[in-house]
Amino acid sequence: MRKRTEIIGLALTALILISGCGSSVSAGTAVGAYAGKWAYNHDVEKTALVINDEGTAKLDGKKYTCTAEDDMVILQNDKGESVKVVFKDDEDDILVYKPTLYTRESGTEGIAGRWICDKWSFEFTEAGTFLEDGYFPGYYAVNEEESVIVLIYNDMFENTIIPYSLTEEGLCLDYPWEMVRK
Repeated sequence: MRKRTEIIGLALTALILISGCGSSVSAGTAVGAYAGKWAYNHDVEKTALVINDEGTAKLDGKKYTCTAEDDMVILQNDKGESVKVVFKDDEDDILVYKPTLYTRESGTEGIAGRWICDKWSFEFTEAGTFLEDGYFPGYYAVNEEESVIVLIYNDMFENTIIPYSLTEEGLCLDYPWEMVRK
């Protein structure tokens, strides 16, 4: 148990340091360095995000307006739903935090249980393990004070910090999708 706690602590520290590095954008200014075409890092041939200097954007075929706030750009659609965009390490890598609502399939309290959203799923156990989409296992830790879940994958991916909220509708995860400049 102590070793797992140490691993989670190290992972949290590393991710916080990484996410703190990046370009700064002043609130209320143009989108600046974020403007341009972006692709998901797993499909670099296809443009998935276009951010224009005049304050408009298109993500996965959906139209948004965008504004700079602190160290990020906020995309907002006409329904008021928003997506956060932040630089990862430099001006060629960004993280796009797309909110996704998962509904509980099993479990009764907290995030423990099985959660589904269309073809995606998460299963969180009381023992601190998870299984994403039925394929990707690992350990997780919940920081309720900061409303984040830290996923520590066994093999496939880097450790991931996911902002979350539990509501009457379900578990909303703002999963960070990596994008690269085209």
